[in-house]
Amino acid sequence: METIEHTLKKLYVIKKIREDKKKLTQLEKEVIDPVLTEIELIPEIYNMFCEIHDKKDVKSSLKQKEFIFLILLFFSPESLLVYKTKKGIRNKIAIVLHLKEPVQVSKRIPEVLFQYEKYQDFRDDVNLSYHCILNDSRLCSFLKH
Repeated sequence: METIEHTLKKLYVIKKIREDKKKLTQLEKEVIDPVLTEIELIPEIYNMFCEIHDKKDVKSSLKQKEFIFLILLFFSPESLLVYKTKKGIRNKIAIVLHLKEPVQVSKRIPEVLFQYEKYQDFRDDVNLSYHCILNDSRLCSFLKH
């Protein structure tokens, strides 16, 4: 038979896990909820991205990766964890970037995350674009606060 002390220890562990679960749920809500939901804005965001960067430069593979990363952050941040985007986002990105198949977007997700984590220049460019785009008055009415 289990002792009362042992039972109480288990109850305290359960209590701690519940508290942690509540904190995790709140953190997920803050981080995983997208700041934008209207995927029809993706072409306009691409135009903003082009305004920030040199027009010829945006067609480079590196700039395409930066754009993919930005769109995922704006519309589907969870996809950076599970590599699965919300419906319609891959197609919109593929159309804007003139990719042959939307699956090319999915294949680049682990790569763009790696580049952001490992390369300062990539991170700096993404951060600049992120803040410029989010502060653009054309998006104000669409942002979730």
